[in-house]
Amino acid sequence: MEQTLKEFKKILKTTLNQLLKIVKDPFYAGYDLTTGKNKLSHVDPYLSYDEFQKLQANNAVILSYQEIEQSLKNQDIYDVYCGICRKPMKFHFNVLDQKAWYSCSRKHPKALIASEDFFLIVNKSLEKIIEHLDTEQLLKDSRHFFHLIRKSIELELKALEIKKHHLMEKIILETDDFSNWRENTHYVDLNKLENEQKEFLNQIEEKKDLLLENESLVGLIKDYLHKCRQANPFFLTSVLIRSLFVYPNEVNIEVSKFDYLQDFQSQYIFNGDDLL
Repeated sequence: MEQTLKEFKKILKTTLNQLLKIVKDPFYAGYDLTTGKNKLSHVDPYLSYDEFQKLQANNAVILSYQEIEQSLKNQDIYDVYCGICRKPMKFHFNVLDQKAWYSCSRKHPKALIASEDFFLIVNKSLEKIIEHLDTEQLLKDSRHFFHLIRKSIELELKALEIKKHHLMEKIILETDDFSNWRENTHYVDLNKLENEQKEFLNQIEEKKDLLLENESLVGLIKDYLHKCRQANPFFLTSVLIRSLFVYPNEVNIEVSKFDYLQDFQSQYIFNGDDLL
């Protein structure tokens, strides 16, 4: 079928996709089969109705071809750059061999990598990144920031307490009539200060809850990342990897900069199906 498509692509001077449309759509045979066999007199057919019917007898082959083609096209999900010229690499695929690859040969030695190998390298790199995430340091930093925030809030609370004390003194010393004490401006200000205190105390509790959530979430992070690596490697790559460069015998992966990678090697050797 691949050979036939290539032959008629040249003869009819059209594309493979257009040929497949001709094969599947009765319109190109001059018929509308939506509500029976209706001949379209205004259409100049590419092939006869009998020829179209014969092609439908081999529909399974056509569907199989299209499924393989779409599966290969779906492999072009990453932005892959040539390490030599730093320009985007071209994506190619061959339905007959069921193979796809990236290549670049812009006035320099050819850089080429099979998409199967490339995906495996990226996936294994993601695995290495996840394995070397220093979650203990993440927790340590979380606790440190919590203590800093609490210390700052405690200073604010002390300042508010001093202001409250001064206002209480004014209320006691300057008020002659306590019958309308709620309308006293000093009392109104005192009430505002107490609300501010409550707000700061609530902030401490919220931050404490967040810290506790951090401690429980960190335990789930690696498990989630490993699952995401299997289910949606493209998304995880967009988060953890900045760029991907392919050289004739090397893949250069620039990891997104963050502070929680520990003992992460700068170079790995791809051997079979693993990084060493």
